[in-house]
Formats: sequence, C-alpha cells, structure tokens
Amino acid sequence: MQRAFVTRKKLIGAAVVAAALAAPGMALADNENVTIYGTLNMDYESAHNDNNTAFNSQRLSTSSSNLGFKGKEDLGDGLKAFYQLESQLDMTGAGNAGLFNGARNSAIGLESSFGTFFMGIWETPFRLSHNKVELFGNTTSFSSTNIIGQESLSGAKFVTRKSSIVQYWSPKFDGFQAKLSYSPEATTTTKKTEWSFSAEYENDMLYATYAYDSKKNQKSTVADLTNTANRVVGAYKFKDGQVGLTYERLSVAQAAGSTSTASRNAWELSGKYKAGNSNFGGFYTRAGDLSGTAESGAKQFALRYGYNLSKRTELWSAYTKLDNDTNAKYAFAHNAFGTATANATLSALGVGMIHKF
Repeated sequence: MQRAFVTRKKLIGAAVVAAALAAPGMALADNENVTIYGTLNMDYESAHNDNNTAFNSQRLSTSSSNLGFKGKEDLGDGLKAFYQLESQLDMTGAGNAGLFNGARNSAIGLESSFGTFFMGIWETPFRLSHNKVELFGNTTSFSSTNIIGQESLSGAKFVTRKSSIVQYWSPKFDGFQAKLSYSPEATTTTKKTEWSFSAEYENDMLYATYAYDSKKNQKSTVADLTNTANRVVGAYKFKDGQVGLTYERLSVAQAAGSTSTASRNAWELSGKYKAGNSNFGGFYTRAGDLSGTAESGAKQFALRYGYNLSKRTELWSAYTKLDNDTNAKYAFAHNAFGTATANATLSALGVGMIHKF
C-alpha cells in the first residue's frame, strides 16, 4: 500500500513538471482530483495550389494534438470550483518551436445549479456552435472552417480561440442552454471588444442552435466600426450517423479606413456514418460573394475515412479541395500551407493516426 501511494505521488509530480513546461510559472497542486488527458493526431499531407507552385508541398502535420490537465473541488451546497489547463502539441519539431506551441482552452471557474462562470482562454459560443457538425476539428487542412466563420478579402475571422475571455453558461433545461461571453481586449490605440452568444437545444435525435458574435473596432483607423456574425446550425442524429446543416451571414469591414461594412452568406452540408469499425464523413460548403465585390466566393468539399483499431486509436485518411472564385482568396487558414492567391484552387490529401488518452 505504501509503495502504491509513493508511485502515485511520483506520477502527480511528473504531471506538475509537464504543466510547468507547457505554461512557465504555472503549476498544478498535488490534487487527487486531477485528470490528465490528451489527443495525439498526426498525418502525412500533400498539398497543391494550381496558382502558386511554391505552395505545392508535403509535410507531417500535428495541428490538433493537445495535452491537458483538469479537475474539480466540491465546495459544498452544490458549488464546485474547477480548472483546466490545455496546451497545443507539435510533435514534428518544425521550426524548433518545441513540443508545446500554443495555449488551448484553459480557465478557472465555478459551477452550481445557477450555471457555470469561468474566465481565461476559451472558444467563443459562436465558434462552439459549429463544433457539433465539424468533422475534422477546427485546425486542420481539411476543416470546413477554412471558409465557415471567416471572409478572405477582409481577413475577418470568427473562429479564433479568445484570450482574456469571461463566459457564463446557463444550466440545461430540458435540452435548452444559453452561453454568453465577453472579451475586453483593450489596446493602446482602441478597444477591440467582443461579445458572443448562443442559444441551443439538443436531445438524442436533434441539435439546433442560433449564435451571434460582435467584434468592435476591428479596423483601428475607424472608430466604432463593428464586425458581426449570425449563424444557425442544425443536425439530425440517427443510429450510427448524423446529417448537419449550417447557414451564416457575416458583416465585416473590408479594409483599414473602411467607413461601412460588407456582408457575405455561406452554408454547409455535412454528414457522417459508422459501420462496424469503419466510419465515413464528408461535407460541402459554399461562401457567396462579399457585397460589392463580384466573384469573391468559394466552395470546398472534403471526404474522410477512418478505421478504429480500438476505442482510443484510429487510422484515417482524408481529401479536400477548395476552389476560389476569380477574386476570392480563401486558404487552408488554420494549418497554413502557404498563402492562397486569388482564383486559386487548393487541394490536400492526408493519411494519419489518432490516439486519445
């Protein structure tokens, strides 16, 4: 018994060291409630751009890998304190950036029968609203969020993980839940504040949500000009599968010095199905023109096949093609394979492995 206790203490000590490496100056206390978790996702990718030969490349990618620590403490009377520290991992060694190369969802907060309040670094409710129908995660070459949630000519993005964010999530009432976040993000020249909100419903068969995001002063040369986004997401779930549909409208400042915003609409159809150890998925998304700029839309599709070796380990392959209209510049934005040029057609093929713990 004593030897087992010592072994457990050594393991906790190792976790503390790893957390300190991920976020210098921070360490986890010796806490029996701590959970260590992670995802290791690597693939071999080959990409092509028909308008930019310098873009054509092959590489190893580990864009959605992560390591995290989380835990809760019961404070009594239904109140609990919780924390989460999560770091992005890069197991390729590209650029000698090290194993830990960025912060992911990390926060401290309280939860009770009145809801959940937390602050730190986290995805906005607007970004979270699409996660239920995103088949590839938000940070891969194959993600539909290369188009969904952003506009190429203005550079506006509503799919980023926010730092310095405060969030409140209501309790769930018969499948309904509301989420609200605020990020002050003050700078020396202007205050780029952001509000985000979602109202969702989910049961065993259906998922539906409306989400809104507002970013003030995104172009520093124009005071009070605000980028906004509205989105509706729905999914029908059936045995071993799901079909999802997304529609959104973005209103954005096109450039520094803009005195008004322009808008564009986009939609996405996605689906997935599991058959034994095999699983299949795919999506098609289309962005319309930005108002005032003809031929500024794009379309993308992706197909995925996975084979589960166990509950935690999967082999997978995927292919995607992103086709820009004459004046559009959409790219593999979250896992850059170079910069896309106007009217470019991009494609990528990958074969990889995922292990979760």
